[in-house]
Amino acid sequence: MDVLKNILPKKSPLQCSIQKATTSSANNPKDRFVKQIVSASRDGNSEEVVRSLGRRMEKPHYCVVLKCLMIIHRIFKDSIITYYSADFIKYLSSGDFETYFSLSHFLTVAPPNDITTHFLKRYSVYLQEKVSVVKKLGIINFFFPEH
Repeated sequence: MDVLKNILPKKSPLQCSIQKATTSSANNPKDRFVKQIVSASRDGNSEEVVRSLGRRMEKPHYCVVLKCLMIIHRIFKDSIITYYSADFIKYLSSGDFETYFSLSHFLTVAPPNDITTHFLKRYSVYLQEKVSVVKKLGIINFFFPEH
């Protein structure tokens, strides 16, 4: 076991918080982990937050996907029209993350007629449209022209 610890890469505290906040249990994510993630997105770690959430959204469990979407929504809501939300929105609207919004990994294993599957697809589309509208309207560019 000690040999594996030396071989496997160490997870950052942010990745640990994301993993703990997006468990497959049906309980709400613990607020302390969500606050750490929101704080990290404000501290200039938007790219790492988006990439880590995107990797978690590849998991086939609906609770993990739902919690990732909820955290994205919370970051978006809590940091709207701030300097660091510009970076967060930029990374969310990148081509890489749009593939995560499509939930392709989840939908390959999810039952197609299940209410949970339908809800997650709609919630993902809602968040994707929200990011798209902010980007297209140039709200971030209006408040922070250097972005």
